[in-house]
Amino acid sequence: MSVHLKSGCPAGPLTAPGRNCELLAKQVAPLKAWIDGEARAGHRFGLLGDFNRRFTLEQGGARDAEGRQLNVYAEINDGDPPAAKLTNITGREKFTPCTSDSEYHEFIDNILLGRDLAQSVVRKSFVRVVFNDADAKAHWLSDHCPVGIELRLR
Repeated sequence: MSVHLKSGCPAGPLTAPGRNCELLAKQVAPLKAWIDGEARAGHRFGLLGDFNRRFTLEQGGARDAEGRQLNVYAEINDGDPPAAKLTNITGREKFTPCTSDSEYHEFIDNILLGRDLAQSVVRKSFVRVVFNDADAKAHWLSDHCPVGIELRLR
């Protein structure tokens, strides 16, 4: 599944004041439902794209003591059912900025694979395409640069 979630709430609890975190929190339930549905159906699945969230900066569990949603990744990666357990491919990789003057230091474009598809990743196949600084400025290239992996599907 290709993902493009709400921007403006890149880190911190989803209970933070403001519309951006509130809207992002509302996007989590349908995402989780899709993941759980694919896992229950026995499908190998993955999600990739712009999550607009720095998963490596999320702290704590999915919810607080009152049951309010705090984190995206912990919420969608609860491993229930077991095949819904996710592997954050980008989270295991060293971040490289798209350009030398980039203000970003963490992935917001992620590759998440369900338990069964994660077994198909070709080791050391992760790529992140970075841009030449002059090209990025001359052609107004995105502040998101492509990430990818190779899968060996059988």
